[in-house]
This record gives sequence, C-alpha cells and structure tokens, in this order.
Amino acid sequence: AGDSSKVTDPTKVTRAVYSPPLLGRPTDVAEEVITIYREHDVRGFLFSMPYFWWDDLAKYAELFDELHRAGVWRPARERESLW
Repeated sequence: AGDSSKVTDPTKVTRAVYSPPLLGRPTDVAEEVITIYREHDVRGFLFSMPYFWWDDLAKYAELFDELHRAGVWRPARERESLW
C-alpha cells in the first residue's frame, strides 16, 4: 500500500484543463489562449519553448502583447510581482 497522504492525481486538488500544444502565428495562438481563458475560466497557462532563438522570443513578445490588449494577461510591473 502507498502513502495515502501524498497527492498522486493533480486533478483531484485542482481543476485542470489540458490542451494540445498551441502552435502558429502569435496572433493565432493568442486567439486560442483567449478563447480557453474565457470559455473554460482558466487562469493559469504554461508557456515553454523547445528552442531558444531570439526570433522566437520576439514572437512571444507579440503573443503577450495580444494577451495584454485582451485583458487576459498583465506584465509583472503592473502586478507588482515577479510572476
């Protein structure tokens, strides 16, 4: 028998919505994120990059600008937070 005090299924302690990878132009990905945010009440997203190229970082900046304009995301300086 295992330790029953350990959480082994995160969906039991938090409502999780899993999405396939969102790929495409920054505006297309932003549209998908905004839809998920509004239709499913999702308030947390994880963004990861498989490669670290400066051009890709610029695309992320475009994505976050779109999310900011839509009121879905605020930069840390507006939240007075590092995250």
